[in-house]
Amino acid sequence: MMVAVLHENQGYHLGDLVPEKMQQTIAAIRAHLCMDIAFITDFVDEHNIVRFVEGDSEHATSLPGACIPRHESYCHLFAGGVLPSIIRDTSLDPVARKLTLTHKLNIVSYIAAPLRDADGATYGVFSCIGHKDGGHLSESDLAVMSMFADMAGTEIREQIKKRQSYLNAQRRILEVMKPEKLNISYQPIYDLQQKKVVGYESLARFDTQPYQTPDIWFDQAKLVDLDQQLELLAIKQGLESIHLIDESAYLSLNVSAEIILSGILTNIFSDEIAHRIVLEVTEHAKVPDYQLFREALSPLRKKGVRVAVDDAGAGYASFQHVLELRAEIIKLDISLIKGLAKDPARSALASALIAFARETNTKVIAEGVETQEEYLELLRIGVDSIQGYYVGYPMPVEQVILYTPTVDAHRT
Repeated sequence: MMVAVLHENQGYHLGDLVPEKMQQTIAAIRAHLCMDIAFITDFVDEHNIVRFVEGDSEHATSLPGACIPRHESYCHLFAGGVLPSIIRDTSLDPVARKLTLTHKLNIVSYIAAPLRDADGATYGVFSCIGHKDGGHLSESDLAVMSMFADMAGTEIREQIKKRQSYLNAQRRILEVMKPEKLNISYQPIYDLQQKKVVGYESLARFDTQPYQTPDIWFDQAKLVDLDQQLELLAIKQGLESIHLIDESAYLSLNVSAEIILSGILTNIFSDEIAHRIVLEVTEHAKVPDYQLFREALSPLRKKGVRVAVDDAGAGYASFQHVLELRAEIIKLDISLIKGLAKDPARSALASALIAFARETNTKVIAEGVETQEEYLELLRIGVDSIQGYYVGYPMPVEQVILYTPTVDAHRT
């Protein structure tokens, strides 16, 4: 029995595999042959997968993505030499008239040409079916079908491979989006004046083998249009534990420009916790229109949400973010902190950003602080807060509850 169901992430929309001009050619061939439906299919294991359908028949809409068992597949039987290239009347063919598909789709006539890849191997079929007698079908009609199949076969095959690669990548991302795969760690942010932890950055970690860093997973999610879903999941999981963290501490969340512009976050943060939320916009976040971006941030800021520019000093974009976003917090990039105590240029740049922050009533956090030497230099030039291994490693919320900083105890 035929299975004609669109499985999640397996359906193919028009144009995914077949370019528009090729679609138009297929439609023209079908109309010329006076047939009702045209198909592009390929063979996967013991099944025939319908990749593209063109036609006005009522059966056409249910067929994209259909998975047809080999023994019921016209295309498999044609490619195997069991069915001829042209069937003018299926009731007169001893094999075709017994197929479930013949009756299910009301197939009265059929014409087909093989699709071959660059090596000449048959991987699928270009075919047309008709709901009426096909006595008019001729060898010249078959020649037209074959000519198109020969010209388009390699290109369609490449598109199928690309699409399959895309779907495989999607499945990998969906796998790491499972609750047991995505974990959240919290890294403390220590205020140098108050001498206490004032916030935690929520960091996504993926439990996979082989291990991949979070930025790789988020980059791969973007390639398969799952970046916002993955990002939103990380945000929501980070928020789940906010009630376990000291009420005086804020929670810093990494966000993309796209998810802010989408407006999704407006309903994510309740009035009860909004004042404890900081949204970190990274150096790598491309902001196409700062005015629209500020407008998208407005309802969040009215609720008490603050904005931080992450990776400041890492590149030109971060300085533009600082000027355009009017952030409440600037986070100095780790590349600026490394060697700060021994590099006058780095120290001067950090000092300039701190001076700018003071003029604009903005707080400055130094990221990636690992040594006492870096800590003391940052203390000297007036950084407000520090974050890094010197303060504490990213930790699960269970450790956050018990965490006591020892920053000042490091001093000699």
